[in-house]
Parts: sequence; C-alpha cells; structure tokens
Amino acid sequence: MIDKDLIKKSFFEIKNNLNENVTLLAVSKYQSIEKIEYLQSLGQNDFGENYLQELELKAQALPYLKWHFIGTIQSRKIKNIVRYVSTIQSVDRIEQLDKINTHAKQINKNINIYLQINIDNDENKSGFGSEDTDKILDCIAKSKNLENIKIIGLMCLPTKSNNNENSFIKMKSFFDNLNSKLDKQTKVTGLSMGMSADYKTAVMQGSTMIRIGSSLFGERSK
Repeated sequence: MIDKDLIKKSFFEIKNNLNENVTLLAVSKYQSIEKIEYLQSLGQNDFGENYLQELELKAQALPYLKWHFIGTIQSRKIKNIVRYVSTIQSVDRIEQLDKINTHAKQINKNINIYLQINIDNDENKSGFGSEDTDKILDCIAKSKNLENIKIIGLMCLPTKSNNNENSFIKMKSFFDNLNSKLDKQTKVTGLSMGMSADYKTAVMQGSTMIRIGSSLFGERSK
C-alpha cells in the first residue's frame, strides 16, 4: 500500500511553489512503480533515475514517461542509457558526447544533454569545475556536429550543505557568463539545480528544473 494522500499533498505543495518556467523532476530512485504511476496520474511526467538497472525496469514498465538519467555515467552503459531516456543530465566529459550520439543515431533517437557542473570544485564530486568555461564551450562547439544530441542546459552539483544559496548564486553567474559567450543558436536555457531541502532558494536564484525525491514520494523502500 502507498500513502496516496501524502504523495498528493506533497506534489501539489511543491507545484504551487513553482512558476510555469520551472520543471519538477521526480527522482524515483528506490521508489516503486506503483508510486510512480500514481504520481503520473496527478500530472507528473518527468522522472529521474540514478542507476541503469532501475531505469531499465521502470522505463520498460512505463515507456510513455519522460525519463532522465541523473547518475554517474559509465561508458560501457551509455548504449542502454540512451535506449531508455529522453535526457541525460550528468555528462561530465567531452568524450561522452560522441558515444551518446553514436548510440542515439543507431536507434534514430535524439537526446537532450545537461552538462554537470561541480560548482564548488568539491574533490569528492565529478563534473566540470567553476573554471572550466572553455571546456564547456568546446563541448557545445563539438555538439554542433553531432546530429542526435543537443546540449540544452547545465546541471548544478553543489557540495552538500544545509544552505546552498552561495553555490546557487555562483552557478547562476557561471550560467550567465557562459551564455554571454554563445550565439543565439547555441545558448543553453536549462539550469537544473535544487533538491528537497533547498529548491525554493534554487528557484529564486534562477533554477529552471528542480530534482525532488523522498520529500515528494515519501520514504524510499531501501
């Protein structure tokens, strides 16, 4: 049994705090298909998974949803990730772009890409650092010649903190600075940052997508 009243209450409380320009990504890691189906019945269509094995099971059961991969990318798993998702939010190396494009082309599919930014340069986290604007510009330039992918945004991965406002401020500045160096056709529009504890702050600082898990679904099954 799932607590539908709790999920419904949480969903609408979060949605009511968002404007129309902010997308809610439901992080369904370790959550049941029953909970995902109920949340979808309330109007939620974007779901994020961290692990390929879970993604495969859920995307096969619910192929009509918009699946995002938000976990660490392993090269040998890219082929199967591409098979199930519309968006990959955790690209952190230029080499991954070719592989994603190759596998997407093989199945005649287009994949949206967010580049993962380790905005606080935390040595325990992956992602492009706050000084890597040139590397990101190289990624975007490269993507122009890759027909089956499109870099549409940046995903912020701050150091874990009870207050990430400074990280979000830095990330929005990084985002704006990057776009100032891009032409109209290549500007990135998506800024994925903010989770359960800090999404309101993230939205105030310019987030266009928040990634919410247990506070939306309730406790995980493991």
